[in-house]
Amino acid sequence: MNNFKIILENIQHINYLEYALDLINNSLFCLVGKNGIGKTTLIKSIQNFKDTSTLDESSRLNIINAESKIIYDLNDSKYTFTPFDNDGRYILDNSEEITKDLKNNFFTEFPIPYGKRFDIYSKLGGDVGETIKTKFATQQYDEKPSELIEILNIIYSTSKYAKLEQIQVKNENYYIEPLNSENYLREDDFSSGEFMIIQIYKLIKKQCKLIVIDELDISLDSSAQVKLIEELRKLTQKYSFNILFTTHSLALMKTMQDNELYFMENIDDQVIIEKKSYNYIKAELFQFTGYDRIILVEDKMLKSFIEYLLLDSSIFVKYEIIDIAGSNQTVDLMKRNKDFNFFGTRNVLTILDGDQIEQYGSDADIYCLPIASIEKYLYHKFTNSELGEIINGRPIDTNSIEKAKNLKKKSSALYYDMLQKGYLSQIEVFRIIKNEKIEDIQILKEQILDFLR
Repeated sequence: MNNFKIILENIQHINYLEYALDLINNSLFCLVGKNGIGKTTLIKSIQNFKDTSTLDESSRLNIINAESKIIYDLNDSKYTFTPFDNDGRYILDNSEEITKDLKNNFFTEFPIPYGKRFDIYSKLGGDVGETIKTKFATQQYDEKPSELIEILNIIYSTSKYAKLEQIQVKNENYYIEPLNSENYLREDDFSSGEFMIIQIYKLIKKQCKLIVIDELDISLDSSAQVKLIEELRKLTQKYSFNILFTTHSLALMKTMQDNELYFMENIDDQVIIEKKSYNYIKAELFQFTGYDRIILVEDKMLKSFIEYLLLDSSIFVKYEIIDIAGSNQTVDLMKRNKDFNFFGTRNVLTILDGDQIEQYGSDADIYCLPIASIEKYLYHKFTNSELGEIINGRPIDTNSIEKAKNLKKKSSALYYDMLQKGYLSQIEVFRIIKNEKIEDIQILKEQILDFLR
């Protein structure tokens, strides 16, 4: 299964939601949004594909009505779930047969009390628990769980999990920590965070294609959250699975790469899920308050350049430069602040690369660089230089140019290759641009300083 799409219609307060996941790259998908937007409803709806009683049993109120519908699209095969009346409560079901193998591509996990991982308590209290006790007494351990030990040690910055042992009962793996010859801790005796990580590891080993977890950050401190994400990112590639999860943790969100973050919001009576940057989401959910002025820029490079321009300036207002990732997101955030004022000030300026001037250059609140971008300017300068020409006291680096020409993002590749080789530093690049475009750069600097006065 490489593609998954779900469409919700009239489920609880969601009138319409469509969300598609490309599973071929084995990735992390971090879903965030304001409380009540429908994150848990979406997670429950995914689980409903495997268990049609999920939406009914995990909700106090009947969130299904006669107009409800869920459509699942898996590799272009559609399964439509429609409502039927079950003694006064609607349940969504479908007429097509869904194979067990197809259902096993998914595992969906909720927080307590609905999470499947909590079912293990009843198992360990019965025959499984007795078998574990017997195998501990006779030291009938299976293969040492070295990978799980390493994962736990990394996440918790310790070496205490070295004694962990694996015991198999009825084709299911369970984990214990022997304390001495008579006593041991079972996995359900561990902390809730440790227990959750062990259960996630079990799911990974079962070779699910998509693991879905609501509120991944529960029971983990900020440091453990960050390290868990780093380990999961490695494991997705090793075991070819994807993981979709929700979170309210700012520390965890900050760990995510921009292409792993999805923001969920209601626009024109539809719930929309789109990729957004960390700073965009932080501005929407947590705000940047306490500043007199806000400058939004489209990437980290532009932020560094603006900071360089303002180094020798006396500025007496409190301001913040925020990189958003992408010109459209940056402009969108500026416009939304005019309506909702989540920055705590409407004194917001947007600065974009010069290649956006045709689209946005006429807006009074948007300034553009006098060059296409820092990287593109440097690439153009180097590729138009003659062999043997001296730049910043050094001969032209032809090897870096030829290497970059064969890559998709030529200008960025050349820039970072030269930085890595020590050919130019970032400050030297900025100085070259400032000196060669001195009048245009000075005009931009004065415009920024006027905004900050």
